[in-house]
Amino acid sequence: EESKRAKKPGPEGFLIQEVALKGVVKTPEGYTAMVLGPDGKSYFVKLGQRFYDGAVTAVDGSSVTFRQEVADPLSPVRMREVKKSLYTTEEARQ
Repeated sequence: EESKRAKKPGPEGFLIQEVALKGVVKTPEGYTAMVLGPDGKSYFVKLGQRFYDGAVTAVDGSSVTFRQEVADPLSPVRMREVKKSLYTTEEARQ
């Protein structure tokens, strides 16, 4: 069962809905997002960073986009895009 799977420490153990986007930093390699985890700590995440239920697929100057694995067995959709923005309350976009 999904809830029985051991969670890893850090972002790989967090559900996408558990993290909040706090900032975006531009580096020579591209953008890095700063997210606040459910443990109250801040983490820097980049493109490709794994989370418990998905991964980061894009980071730009004001938002981070995740590909989230949908765990609901009744859902016809297996993946969905979740965008967290610094400036709006819009969390998910179908």
